[in-house]
Amino acid sequence: MSLTPYPLARLARAWPLASLLVACLACEDAAVDPNSQIVASVEVTPRVASVSTGDTLRFTAVPRNEVGEVLAADSITWQSTNNTVATVTPTGTATGVFSGAATIRAHVAGVLGDATLSVSAPPTSTGFANRPSNFVTRGEWNNATTIDADGWYDDGNPSGWGGKTVVNTGYAGSPRIGGSRAIQTLYAGGVEGGHDAGRMQFNLPAGTNEIFFGAEVQFKSDYPTSTSSGGNKQFFVTFSGGGRYFVNIDDGAARGRWGIYVGSSPLIDSNIQVVYGQWIKMEWYLKRNTGAGDGIMRLWIDGVLAVNLTNLSFPTGNMVLAYDDGSNNGNHYPGPSDPRKIGSNLGGPVDAYRWASVLHVATPP
Repeated sequence: MSLTPYPLARLARAWPLASLLVACLACEDAAVDPNSQIVASVEVTPRVASVSTGDTLRFTAVPRNEVGEVLAADSITWQSTNNTVATVTPTGTATGVFSGAATIRAHVAGVLGDATLSVSAPPTSTGFANRPSNFVTRGEWNNATTIDADGWYDDGNPSGWGGKTVVNTGYAGSPRIGGSRAIQTLYAGGVEGGHDAGRMQFNLPAGTNEIFFGAEVQFKSDYPTSTSSGGNKQFFVTFSGGGRYFVNIDDGAARGRWGIYVGSSPLIDSNIQVVYGQWIKMEWYLKRNTGAGDGIMRLWIDGVLAVNLTNLSFPTGNMVLAYDDGSNNGNHYPGPSDPRKIGSNLGGPVDAYRWASVLHVATPP
């Protein structure tokens, strides 16, 4: 009798061994490579970016292993290599501070990832062609995220006539000098007239005798220009002796011409009409009288010389304060209970919206 097993019997004995071998191989494949969980690189996005001073940008960091697979990050630490140029929060939001370049760095498990952030000033005095070339910028509100910025500040007068806020919508067209953000001031229709609803001030350096004041503003297309004398005050320079000059929109029945007041009295009107519903560039140069009647004043509107006065005797003392009066309106619309209501020379109460994208002050060095 043969002792050789039948083929089926041999197969039956071999099957468990094959199954064991396959199982072992499967176990080997399922084993986790310890190196696959080690952070080999950190990818920071965006790798290269640029912002204007005052702007923010959110960075993200993705850790990867040696074969490029994404890993979970237990913690990410952010760092700016140059805090004078840009800062960064613990969540990766960088803010431009000053013109220059900074590396925004993410730390994950001892591994670094870098991105380059370039910071530049937003369009500034280059938009003011009539600024004296040797003047130094003392403060400029331009594309800021807050009302108070670069020396410009809210006058602190609580306004029940409207409101003041930073916006990037609502106005018509894009600012030509400033960034997308603007200070919006509102003088609400139907409230008492004769006030400012959004003053922004700047304290001038001690002993200032000469100044350049630039601004880019827009009045809403239905802005209710005041018909009262001095009822649309716009930009001021005040003196230590108590005097003041201001740029005004006068002759409201004609929807306004640019002019100048001294104290509270008209000094001169230009022949340049105010344009509504689009951005306007205002440039104003003042040089104080030295006592010999040699003061100078020039006003440009959109690059056109509107006022050119020499041999002026300015108010006494040095210049101490420059300010933008926002949506100032002295018009009164008769109402059933209060005869002093802000309204429109076209009839009926109208909300008076005004925007400023740039407020700029410069003086000699």
